[in-house]
Amino acid sequence: MAVDVSVLPEGLAESELFGQERGAFAGADAARAGSIAEAEGGTLLLGEIGLLAPALQAKLLRVLADGTYVPAGSRRARLASVRLLCATSEPLRRLVEEGRFREDLYYRLRVVPLRLPPLRERREDIPLLSEHLLRRHALRLDRPQLALSPPALRALLDHAWPGNVRELEHALERALLLAAGEVITPADLPPEIGAAQAADREGGYRMARDAWERRYFQDLLDGVHGSVSRAAEVAGLHRSTLYEKLARVGLAPGEGGRRG
Repeated sequence: MAVDVSVLPEGLAESELFGQERGAFAGADAARAGSIAEAEGGTLLLGEIGLLAPALQAKLLRVLADGTYVPAGSRRARLASVRLLCATSEPLRRLVEEGRFREDLYYRLRVVPLRLPPLRERREDIPLLSEHLLRRHALRLDRPQLALSPPALRALLDHAWPGNVRELEHALERALLLAAGEVITPADLPPEIGAAQAADREGGYRMARDAWERRYFQDLLDGVHGSVSRAAEVAGLHRSTLYEKLARVGLAPGEGGRRG
């Protein structure tokens, strides 16, 4: 089970995690099991653990110290048999120093610390992540599963990804919704990922556009074995328009392979 601590309603976080007895507080009309009980015999992932209220930090410490907890409104301890994983976007050591996180709980949690680097530090994961995300969202949206064109993949690899994997996921979801052809092109991606990145590198909008279009059309022709008719269909362009664009960027028709 996964629980994001940051979205737990204030005042209900205790019952959400540890459960409640009937009458524990106003509106508690029935007993209910919390996440710890529901994850019995399995794994419970607590996201943004640094935002857990101090009183609940003490209750979580008890779970880790002696394997028991007390539901809200109850006086009887329950046994907890659950593997606990915790995630945080803020360094817990700093929260401890600021007095916002219990030091004893910090050391209880810090048995096997794992650091997940930001996406910009593991760009080699982008192709596999993209394939997985495209497949998942294609099923959810009832859309055909599309592949990334080489220029689109290059744009993803070049982006800084300040929003990490969530930003990548949203960019690919947008591409699935907007793509008109059989592959995803840079034009289907958010502007800051495609043309804007090229403009920063090339030093000028027109130069960046021409450089990007040449790379795009060259990769497109290579991908369809030089067939201009097929390339026009994939790009969503009229064949005569594609010929004009190829001439403008210095790619003679058929340069990427056969003409036709």
